[in-house]
Amino acid sequence: MHPLFTPSAHITLSSYLLWMSFTFCICVYYFYKRAPSHFLSSKLAASLSLWIMMGGFFGARLFHVVLEYPDYYIASPSEIFKFWNGGFVYYGGLAGGFLGAWLFMRQKHQIMARWLDHAAPVLALGYGIGRLGCLWAGCCYGKICDLPWAITFGPNVEAPAFVPVHPTQVYAFLYELCVYAILIYLEKKKALQKMGSVFYTWMILHGTGRMWIEQYRADFRGPEFFGFSVSTYISLLLVSLGLFLLLGKTPTAKATTRA
Repeated sequence: MHPLFTPSAHITLSSYLLWMSFTFCICVYYFYKRAPSHFLSSKLAASLSLWIMMGGFFGARLFHVVLEYPDYYIASPSEIFKFWNGGFVYYGGLAGGFLGAWLFMRQKHQIMARWLDHAAPVLALGYGIGRLGCLWAGCCYGKICDLPWAITFGPNVEAPAFVPVHPTQVYAFLYELCVYAILIYLEKKKALQKMGSVFYTWMILHGTGRMWIEQYRADFRGPEFFGFSVSTYISLLLVSLGLFLLLGKTPTAKATTRA
């Protein structure tokens, strides 16, 4: 893999950060372009994207610092701000992005559930594409295996060098593409009438897939409890909450007006 990209003799860039920047650009553009088809304001979509990105960035970094390596950052607090060295947790980014979106929606008097439905396919696509950045960087790697599709990483990455492991990054990419296809199908067929139901479906599908893939990962993801990572428990919570919200009584999409 190629954790570093060297465009010239004097410039070295992180391939992970470059890929994530590319992923964010795709997601922001897609989020913006989808808005009119859902009777939502493109201007608000652009502004909301910035709030989500800012909240997501701080949330992802905070979860890494607090949940994965608290002792290291307590001993070296200045390292907290060196985000270019890596260290982000997806669920922290999701929580931070949600908080940023909620604050913006409250300020603009928008209906949160409508925007969550709008965001769900973008989340699925962005997560899947983003995992390819992990493949480039050699992080979020899988357990050792001898399967025909096992992959090996070279030196200078987090993953063990020249050892065949599960391509968990590819598993996540392919799974989330399937989730994206399902959400788009449900959206176009208007199969789910309740406002927020597309997002709740994403919560269920994403959480289920994450719990499955977590069993094949071997990278350090913070302390484990009863043999399961914190991300597994968050995924279980996500699935449970998604089911509760999907099956509960919520307003229908027909009850809303153009934003």
